[in-house]
Amino acid sequence: MVLDLVNLYKITHQKDDTAGVYWWADAQFLPHDDTVLFVTSGAFEPRTNHAWVPITNVPHGRVVKIELDRQKLGGEIFSYTRMANLPKVHMHPSGSYIGYIAPESIKIETIKHEEVFNKHKDLRMCNYRFIAFAPNGKLMAVLLSCSRQFELMTCMVDKGFAFHDRAVDLSKMMKDFRLVRYNEHVECKWSADSEYIAVCSSNQFMFVLDKSLQLVVNIVTEILPDEVFPSWASTFDFNPCSCHELLAVGMNDRCVYFLNLESKEIVEQTEALSSDAIDCLQYHPFGRYVAVATRNFNIYLVDPCDGNILHHFDMHAESPNLRQRVFSVPNFIRFSFSTTGEQLATTTSDGKVRVYQMPVYMTLFDLCKWAIFTQVPSTKLNELPLPNQIVSKLLAFPVMK
Repeated sequence: MVLDLVNLYKITHQKDDTAGVYWWADAQFLPHDDTVLFVTSGAFEPRTNHAWVPITNVPHGRVVKIELDRQKLGGEIFSYTRMANLPKVHMHPSGSYIGYIAPESIKIETIKHEEVFNKHKDLRMCNYRFIAFAPNGKLMAVLLSCSRQFELMTCMVDKGFAFHDRAVDLSKMMKDFRLVRYNEHVECKWSADSEYIAVCSSNQFMFVLDKSLQLVVNIVTEILPDEVFPSWASTFDFNPCSCHELLAVGMNDRCVYFLNLESKEIVEQTEALSSDAIDCLQYHPFGRYVAVATRNFNIYLVDPCDGNILHHFDMHAESPNLRQRVFSVPNFIRFSFSTTGEQLATTTSDGKVRVYQMPVYMTLFDLCKWAIFTQVPSTKLNELPLPNQIVSKLLAFPVMK
């Protein structure tokens, strides 16, 4: 299934106008409902070392609710929703609320577009950078910058309302962790037991704090080898099968490292996955494998136990016109697994959301089908000298519907 954001927002323009447009898009499945997807995006003219210029006729950060089981695919556009910086929609684990960073505040709304919380900037006029709900649904982490300093704040969440809990100046805790470039990106993520918060930046910083905002480990200086650092701010994820000990990180050397935060050691790592940078990484909801995307639009499924590649496929097989918009920033923006792990939504810089059917268990037959579709597009499968029964079975997975 492919969703074109240009058509989704009903944008009208000349075809040539979008030749150099970079789309920063996000798509997240509604928790506990594999048929509902929340999408948001922004379109830019990227500029190196300068603020990106938004495309004026594209609604920046508009939230769209999409029901995948409808016969005619369309979306419910949440009117008046706008976002600052690079748009991202955050799903509350209850499935009842969404959160996002508006131009002047943090907002929490119900999935029916009813506002329940709006936290404006304080007197210092700090810029909110990223938010993340804890898996237990009771806490929210907020990354913000004030001048060139970074801070992390936690809030208690109750029925959509958020109450300030505590805060820490990260720039005092971590020497040199300051805003260097206007387009510097930072993200945070909670561990499965809601006890730890990992913070990562696009400027070679990564560390972990506990929920009381005390430093647990500086990953770059205490665990990783010299000259190895996260490839991008979103290339990490906690193992959902561990409480908070295990973390996977995609690095600048094109390898994925599996870390034990308690023993402060590397327990496993992959070979170099690609000649291009790692853009995105996420665990399967049940920890069966790690999905890793590289800047040249390749997706790898990696075994977290031994670091072996279970499968790899090139998105050009289904979308031959995919090309890199900008070489210095991610072209593969986000992953989102559905709650069951059977669906995977991907967003890329060409302004499209793609939904893949994924295997729950990686059987030998699943791997064979992946291998076939890596070499032969689904549209040409009928041309192979195969019995109709085998073709029908192969077409049930993993092509885009």
